[in-house]
Amino acid sequence: LCELDFIKTIPWDVTLFTKNGLKDLIFNNKTNCDGYDGYKAIEGIIAMHISDKNDNSKVELPLIDENLNFDVPWA
Repeated sequence: LCELDFIKTIPWDVTLFTKNGLKDLIFNNKTNCDGYDGYKAIEGIIAMHISDKNDNSKVELPLIDENLNFDVPWA
């Protein structure tokens, strides 16, 4: 189990990240990550939801067992 501290060193602007990613994809025909990277990012997001639901408990990655079936009702 690995713990990571989130240290915000640059402004966190999801709109800007998305815009720059789309510009790279459309105009430069490149991406900065692949499908596996996307899967790992989504897995981390799901882990945050699971942790929140369980009173901020630690969640082991990669997700296993019942955590693989976690449902985010509004997604």
